[in-house]
Amino acid sequence: MPAQCRAVLLGSIAPCVFASPLVAQTCSSEQQAVLAVVEQSYVDALGKDATWVDRFTHPEVLSWGSTEPVPRDQADTRRWAEYGYENSTALIHSIAPVGIALRGNVAVVHYYKTIAREYGEGRRETHTGRCTVTLTRDDDTWRYLGWLCTG
Repeated sequence: MPAQCRAVLLGSIAPCVFASPLVAQTCSSEQQAVLAVVEQSYVDALGKDATWVDRFTHPEVLSWGSTEPVPRDQADTRRWAEYGYENSTALIHSIAPVGIALRGNVAVVHYYKTIAREYGEGRRETHTGRCTVTLTRDDDTWRYLGWLCTG
């Protein structure tokens, strides 16, 4: 089974199309399961549901964004998510996967992201970036083990 697929996710899992313009196939069920976790974690996080951190991350997770000086563990990720909820509201988002690699209980997903936010006094900004995330499967549940996002 090929390890890469492409798709644009706008609030739900859309069928994946392989990178070759000549061959249109769907992602494997495992790739779709991984993408579903990525999409749902965005829906919950941007919906200001701080429980996403405990539900979607492994206890040993390390996350790293472009504005953070060092990676964050699970507790710091939760704390900063809650802080962000007080300062902005997500208006819309999209995720565009560009590659998924699966090997046993480990998945690596590369994707582009776009998030439009509203800050105090009605100021709006659109943020774009790219992410590489690593997920691990425990008891048939995919959880983030780490990520690095820009933008």
